Amino acid sequence: VSVTPSVSAPSSAETEPHSTEGTTGENRSASGDDVLKLTGVTMRRPEGWGSVTVSKGQFASKTIIRLPKVAGDAEDATVEMTHFPGMKGKDDLNINRWLATVTRSDGSPHTRETAKLKIIEQGHVRLTVLDLSGTVKTSMFGSGGGSPDHRMIAAIVDHPKGPHFVKVVGPAATMEKWADSIDAFLRSANADGGS
Repeated sequence: VSVTPSVSAPSSAETEPHSTEGTTGENRSASGDDVLKLTGVTMRRPEGWGSVTVSKGQFASKTIIRLPKVAGDAEDATVEMTHFPGMKGKDDLNINRWLATVTRSDGSPHTRETAKLKIIEQGHVRLTVLDLSGTVKTSMFGSGGGSPDHRMIAAIVDHPKGPHFVKVVGPAATMEKWADSIDAFLRSANADGGS
């Protein structure tokens, strides 16, 4: 097991990074627990999750973790975390962007009424979590049908040095397997322990 320093993203980003080049490592606390130390916040990586990859982009760094697929699914689920402090206070913009990337099984667009949306306040952290099922586009700017029978759980993890954006996407069955641990991961966010 390799040990790497805290993962910190640059603070001046407003768009998604474009590069997928990066390095792989694991962030562990001295006690052996899996702790991701991000700018201004820590989060605990649940048991069974894959190793951490940091992708350096043009505007920001993206932290990526794979969630192993279940039997019958063709691919793993992917957790992507990006730090965009320039997007503080723009929750509606991001919620609408996520809604636009997923269509329901009948082909109709998701709305705030059809999506599962919850807001959780915990100390200095505010979580806005959106849970969508259906066909997920691989890119909000791309054309094509996307991936059917998928699920996306996306969250704004806001804190004094935030927000961080967390997006988890994968086949429906794999996402169902990891749903509780995704919830635990989000709720583990602690603004007092970040770098």
